Order: sequence, then C-alpha cells, then structure tokens
Amino acid sequence: MTVLVLGATTLALMSGSDIGQYDDCISGVGVYTNNTCLEILDRDYQINRNFSWYSTSVFLITQNLLELIPTAIGASLTATIMFYTTDQYNDGNRFYMFLYTMQLCLHSTQGVAYMTVALFYRHRQVAFMVATNIFLIHALLCGYFVMLEDMYDIFQFLSNISQLKFTTSAIFTISEVVSEAGCHENINDIDDDMSDVSIDSQYHSLSGNEYNGYLSIAWIDLTLKVDKTLYSSEKLILRGVNGLFEFNSLNALMGPSGAGKTSLLRSLNGMYRHLMTKESKIYLSAFHTIRTCFIAQDQREHLITGLTVKQSLIYASKLKNSLKSRLNHEINVFQLMQELAITDIMGVNVEKCSSGQQKRIVMAMELTPDIKPNLICVDEPTSGVDSYSALLMIKCFKKLSQRHSLTIITSIHQPNLEILMLFDSLYVLAKGGLTVYSGPPKHLSLHLQQCNITYNREQIPIEVLMKIAAKGFTDQKVIELSDKTNENMRDNCRRLETQLKLHSNGISIKSKPFSIVNTYHLFNRSIANIFTYLWKQLVAEIIVMLILTYTVTLIFDFDFNHLSGCVPIAVNGSNGCRQTAQDMEDLKLSNYNIQLYAFLIASQFFYHLILSAMKMSSEIKLFMSEHRNFWYSAESFFVVKSVMDLIPLIIIVVSVVAVVDNYDKEHTYWSLLLAIGLSSMSFQSLGQMCGICFEDNGVLVSILLIPLLTSFANIVILVYDMNTFLVYMSQLDMFAAAMGYIRIWFNGSDRF
Repeated sequence: MTVLVLGATTLALMSGSDIGQYDDCISGVGVYTNNTCLEILDRDYQINRNFSWYSTSVFLITQNLLELIPTAIGASLTATIMFYTTDQYNDGNRFYMFLYTMQLCLHSTQGVAYMTVALFYRHRQVAFMVATNIFLIHALLCGYFVMLEDMYDIFQFLSNISQLKFTTSAIFTISEVVSEAGCHENINDIDDDMSDVSIDSQYHSLSGNEYNGYLSIAWIDLTLKVDKTLYSSEKLILRGVNGLFEFNSLNALMGPSGAGKTSLLRSLNGMYRHLMTKESKIYLSAFHTIRTCFIAQDQREHLITGLTVKQSLIYASKLKNSLKSRLNHEINVFQLMQELAITDIMGVNVEKCSSGQQKRIVMAMELTPDIKPNLICVDEPTSGVDSYSALLMIKCFKKLSQRHSLTIITSIHQPNLEILMLFDSLYVLAKGGLTVYSGPPKHLSLHLQQCNITYNREQIPIEVLMKIAAKGFTDQKVIELSDKTNENMRDNCRRLETQLKLHSNGISIKSKPFSIVNTYHLFNRSIANIFTYLWKQLVAEIIVMLILTYTVTLIFDFDFNHLSGCVPIAVNGSNGCRQTAQDMEDLKLSNYNIQLYAFLIASQFFYHLILSAMKMSSEIKLFMSEHRNFWYSAESFFVVKSVMDLIPLIIIVVSVVAVVDNYDKEHTYWSLLLAIGLSSMSFQSLGQMCGICFEDNGVLVSILLIPLLTSFANIVILVYDMNTFLVYMSQLDMFAAAMGYIRIWFNGSDRF
C-alpha cells in the first residue's frame, strides 16, 4: 500500500498540477500498478490440509477475502491521489468510474500473482521472475509501447485477454464518454494512444590443565537499557545482575520468556555493548585471551543450502585456518564430527539434516580453527529438538567444554532433570531481568531453603524456582532470591581481583583483515554451491529473461536499419516541418526504437534490482554470523559476492543484446552491451544496498524505488519540465543515464 500511495503521489506531483485540464476529451492519468504477490503461501495451509482441517477452496476464498480489504484501500488511495492532485475536472461520475477501473486493475493483477505464487510457492525467486515476466508482457500488449495495429495478429489476439489493456482502455473510454458533451469537433483527431504512467589475530595456545579452576568471565551490576524512541518507550532489560563462569564448564541460562536470556548472551559476547549503562562492568580472564563466538537460535543463519555436512566443515576449516597452510583439514573435520556424533551424515546436504543435527553441525563449524574460541554463546540449542537429541547435544557440549577447555554458555528454557544435571552451573533470571540463582544444580535446593521457600518432595527444585521467576521482578520472593544470589556473589570478590581484569566496554568484536587466501576459499565455496544447488535457479533466471526478450523482439519486429538518428530539426516556423508519409513512418519507427531499449532497460531494472535485494537480504544474516565469528573480512565477502552475481548478469545481458541487435551498422552490439550492461550492474548494486541496509524489508524498499527511479528516467515525464531541484535529483538516476546514452547513441548529442 505504501508503494502504491508514494508512487502515485510522486508521479502526480512531478507531472504538474494542471495536466488533468489539458483537454475535456482526454482522461487525466492512468496507472499501471504491479501488485506482485511475493509472499509464499502460508505453510500452515499444507499442514492443516494434510490433517483435513479445511479444503483448498475454503483456504483460497479466505485468503482472497483477507487481501481484498488492503488491496481495495490501496487502489482507492492511488486513484484518489492521481485524480485530484492533477486537477482533474470535478466530475463525480468520472471519478467513480476512474476509481472502479483502478480497483479492477489491482484486483485482476493480484489474482494473476496469486496463481503464480500457488504454482511456484516453494521457489520464491522463481515465483517473482515468472510473475514479473507476466506483468511485463501484459504491459507490452496494452498498446503503450507499440500500437496494437502494428503488432502481429497473434499478439493482437493475446492483447484481448490482457487485464492491463482492459483497464487502461477503460480509463480512456471513461474520459471520452463522460466528456463527450464538451469535446471539440476534432475529437477523432486526438491520439487514443495518449501515454499514461508506466511505470586470527595472534593468539597463544595453552593446555587444558592450565585453565582448571580459573574464571573466564564475570559481570557486576550489568544493566541493559533501551532508550526511548519513536516506536518504543524506555525499557530496562537487565537490572544490575551479577555472575561469573569458569573455563572447562558448561553453563545454562534459564528463565521465563522476557527474562533477558538472549540479551545477556549477546552482552557477554560483545554484541549489546551499546545498551550497557556506565555502571555495568565486564571482567575477563587476566591470564588467557578470550576468543568468543555466538551461535544464533536459527541455524539457517549459519548453514548454506546445497552443501554437504563435510563440505560445510571443510570450508569452515579452510576459512578459519587460512594462515595455517600445513593444517590437515580432513583430519581436523573428522575429529570434530566424531566428537559431535555427526560422522554418519557427512555426505548429507545440511538442509536435509534434522534440527538437532544442524545445531551440532554449526557447533562443529565454529570449532574448526586450530586455536578454538574459548567463550561460546549458544542461543536456545535445544529448541525444536526431541528429548533424546537434546540429551545427545548437551552431552557433546559437555565433552567439548572439558576436552578443549571451553566456557560454553547456552540459553535454555526448562530441560528435563537428566539434562539439567549435566550443566556445571545454572544462571536463572526472573522475568524483568533479575538474577534469582547462580551456582551448580546440586546447590539449588539449599538456595531455596536459605530463602525460606518450601516445597514437597514430589516437586522438583528447578520447577519451583521457575514458577517464582515467572512472577516478575516486583514479586517479594524474587527480590529475596536476587538479594541472596548477590550476597553469594560477594564471596567471589577475591577471585575476581586475582584472576580477572576489568574491561569497561565489555568484549570487543574483532574483525578479520582482508586476505587473498580467504577470498580464494570463499570463491571455491560459492562455486561449489552453484554447481550443487543454485544452478537451477540461475538457469531459470536466464531462461525467463530470454523468453521476455524474444517476446519483445517479436512485438518490436520493425526494420530499424534504414533509420537515421539525424532527424531534421525544424527551423523558421512551418517551413522547416514538411513531413511526408515516409517521414511520419520513420518518426514512428524512431520512437519505437527508443521505446524498445527503454523497455529492455526497464525490465533489467525490475529483475536485477529486486532479485539482488532478495538474495542479499537472505545472505546478509549468514555474512553477519560468519564475520562476527572471525571467519573472513567484509572485503572478502563483498568481492566474492560481486563477482559471483556478475557472472549470471553478464550471461543474461550478452544473450539479451545478441537477441535484440538486428542492426547492420558496425559497433552497435558493443554499444548496446555497454549501455545495458552498465545499467544492469548499477541496478544490481542498488538492490544489494537495499538488502544490506533493510535486510528482510529490502525487497519492499527496492519495489518502492521503482516508481521513483522510473519518474526521473526521462521516459514517462520529461525531466526538463520538472522544477530545478528535481532536475538535479534526476542526475542521480542510473535509469536516466542509461536512457540518455541510448538517445545520444541513436540521435546524436543535443538532438532529443
């Protein structure tokens, strides 16, 4: 809805406020809107249908009814803005018919989008490409780029089933019928084809025995505070909590939802330093360098679809040990697979593994460096995992912590008693961010007794404590438990002074410097991913684009060879404007020639902008996870990303230009290749920026940019008819630059 409204407002304001008054017999403005539905059909439908909750018809009817209201509102707002901001005649019947036609346009386009998504709901990017192709072909068949009478008979027939042709023709017809009484006598001379808006640092290694009994990290008066913003009020997440963890230990962060478990994890890992108050103090080992890593709850943020388990671990080992050329990666990976019980699935693709297996794969990937991280924060490792898999996972973590002298901190909801007793230490938070217990599981019962909390033998101490913690930080028992925990913490002050060192800003996340070796390994990983998984998607992109291009060439099947770009410029009034029938035909073909490349560049704009935003928004989380955990530098990632995205772009552009280059003149192929190639690269880069800056909303932002950039492209509206500020703004539009190049290439300088 935002895209529609802002696009309509921008185009209307840029067009001027009086275009609706141009002639009684001409409609104001029509709008082509692409309400392409890219949301995947609700997965719950598949599950519920399997259990016979409801039929397909019920689901589709309900889905359409739910989307009916926002679509109707969006169409109404768009029509109203376009109608009244352009000073259309104040005719109620004309407005209502204009509004009705706009509703038909959006609802019919949405119906086509639903059908496309239903057919390709498992492949989001393919659904987008097919839906966009359908829309662009419909746009060609509506008579805007090429008049219908100049098309082949087959295209004229197909245009009769185009909803865009129907709705735009309806807008023109409405204007003529309503204004018939006020029309001039030369109404038949008015061109019905009036165009509407188309729219690793140096670390030392120590043996495990040197870590025994030493503290790795502690925090005193840790307070996390979210300042007041436009969208949220001030909020305290953690309220002066204290705690500590040792090397060679497996630790559990527990508490009800909203207690701040994940926030504490991110604070200890250095990710929430900006939320810590000045009173917060973080202490780190004074004898051993702390190397951190963070494993997110969603394992998909760490895994690459299409790679096998062994491939994922091998590439992780190569990237994390890029400075150790003599390391045997096969042996390194095999040892980790044995420790984490995943040797039996080494040849299975990671996306086909169970949730528990995937979490162990991620842990193995983070432990591939020869000098391993010694402070590992794992968010919800047992979520979505059965009890046996959870037990196996925690046992593996316990073994790793002891064998490699690690401090492993996991946030966990409420494990069973067997899993609970595997932890060396429990750290329990109450709702609202207060600590109610910190210590070994076996001492929990004594802690409750010291706080005068009674329970019968049938109750489990941790369950009793969790029920109290759920009452929040204002409960009296929670306050007493917190005070007792802080009192016990004071007994460790001597250890803090002798074993730890104050780091007032907490742990700083270090980034890896640029390395050619890392870049090389990233290239190999990307190529392996393409050959095993992404090749189908890339082939689909090329085929869809070539289908569109070939369709365009059939519609624009005119002889452009005899045309000259040097169109005579009229001088001295009417004497310079003597046009024969051949001159008029050449002028029409010249316009078609420009429109052909305008459409090709626009279609490249649609594809590369939104597809690159889609890809980047899905890959940026993987990059953030790996970059944060010291895999490679940002420079290495973006060099590889740019090159790998450039390869299919080059294939598409070279193929497209080869199809449309039907000129006998020399150098036209390379000229067109330069224009379309550079514009496609700029659109792709813009889409990547949208994905980086807005992540999951990157696609929405890229769609929002389409009407804005199209408006400045000197196609829909002449730039020189805008005000001075907008003329300067148009200099930033790569679409306008590409079209300017095409015009200069065909017409010569200063002749358009």
